[in-house]
Amino acid sequence: MQWLITAALFLLTLAAQATLATRIGLLDARPDFLIILVVQMALVSPRVDSILWSWGMGLLVDLHDGNPPGVLALTYLAVAMVTHRIRSEIFAGHIITRLLLVALADVLRHAALLVSEIARGHPLHVLLFARTAVISVAYTVVAAAVVLPLLGLTLKHVYPQGRRS
Repeated sequence: MQWLITAALFLLTLAAQATLATRIGLLDARPDFLIILVVQMALVSPRVDSILWSWGMGLLVDLHDGNPPGVLALTYLAVAMVTHRIRSEIFAGHIITRLLLVALADVLRHAALLVSEIARGHPLHVLLFARTAVISVAYTVVAAAVVLPLLGLTLKHVYPQGRRS
């Protein structure tokens, strides 16, 4: 049952990313709801669950957005693994800590996309990309301040044992 509810949550988040995030964009920047979910999942779910879901969702986003397959899949996987690894060493229950994790994860996502664009040989205006990335990270953190408590309540019922290995 956990997998079914988690799948529905990821699909709802993916739908919000594809529709709502594009509508509320600001200066070509939009919040990344999926990175918020990846961080929250890594904080409360078992390691295998967070790793598999993060990688799978990253792969779906890669295919949807036209990225080379694996760029965001590996980025989301790395975010889930690192977050899961450090969650016992940080005060993960505090909203500020979770917002910092979301900000760092989103910076990593933008860095991966930048490297991907450069590797594919696309002409890229780095200053414009950096401006969009900074606005997007700030926007994602603001969105996370609202979304993280809601996800926490939802995932508390899906993974009631809290943090497991």
